[in-house]
Amino acid sequence: IPLPFYDHLDSIVAPYILANKTASKNQEYSMKFALNVKQIQSILEGRVVKPPSSRFEFMRQIQLRFCKINNNSSEQDDCFPPGIAVRVNSKSAALPNPIPTNKAGVEPK
Repeated sequence: IPLPFYDHLDSIVAPYILANKTASKNQEYSMKFALNVKQIQSILEGRVVKPPSSRFEFMRQIQLRFCKINNNSSEQDDCFPPGIAVRVNSKSAALPNPIPTNKAGVEPK
């Protein structure tokens, strides 16, 4: 699925549906994946050192995408479920702020 402003280099995990397992509002899903040697090299080759701190900036990154299922189109809008929290390697991942809406009763995306 193309992303504007990004070049798609590879897919690590094919898209799949996260279905509700229980009636509980809080759900938890775990996913394990591993990068192959070529993917690791691609990420490492795309890093640059940023002075004055000498920290690395990675020009190639792994993107996590979430969307609502829409069978009418091959193009899917990114959409975070309300209250989502993502952890990678047991650390909280920063997510973009929800896009506010001015419609009554509609949750931000």
